[in-house]
Amino acid sequence: MRGAELKLTGVELHADNGHLLLGDVNLVLTPGWYGLEGANGSGKTALLKAIAGLYQPARGLITYQLHGVALSGNAFKPYLGYKPQQAAYYDNMTVEAYLRYVGEMKLMPRTTTTIDERSRELCERLGLSNERKTPIQRLSGGNKQRLMIVQAMLADPWFLLLDEPLYGMDIEIRFLLLDALYEMTPGTVAIFSGALEGLQGGWLDAVIKLDNGTAALH
Repeated sequence: MRGAELKLTGVELHADNGHLLLGDVNLVLTPGWYGLEGANGSGKTALLKAIAGLYQPARGLITYQLHGVALSGNAFKPYLGYKPQQAAYYDNMTVEAYLRYVGEMKLMPRTTTTIDERSRELCERLGLSNERKTPIQRLSGGNKQRLMIVQAMLADPWFLLLDEPLYGMDIEIRFLLLDALYEMTPGTVAIFSGALEGLQGGWLDAVIKLDNGTAALH
């Protein structure tokens, strides 16, 4: 079992206009699946971005530990996978080329051949194996969602952040996707935001609820 731990201590997040989104967030997350719930504008995306190192908290500390050892600076990034709410990719790239590019950007300690092997494995597990040679602009909305999950999983992360990963998918596809993800993430600290239908039936270990600037684990 992986010894991953994510800890937020006194974290405060503000919107770009200075409005307080979340104040004094204190959470300790050990390996498991966590839902992230809250009304629109409650700070779900900002919290995930802060954990991913893309959004600077106004105050507080976010720490990442592996087997009890804290990772300093940006040392956590090779161990983190993030799927943003708004996809970021090059439409003219094929799925295969995009995943190779992402693997190289993540500085995966592997050869290009091994990156391709990992992307093939993930595409097969997550239902994209027939689309690897397809330009991204020709993918359906649901398959673009899957692609962004694949890129988040590419480096076999210890910390996995998925912002609205199930958006636009029907229930049957959601269950197939979740089943595959569950098998691939033992010992991972995984956080899912957005509509959590399909996740409530025993998938989640706990839910982080955001309400009126507070965050509580249930």
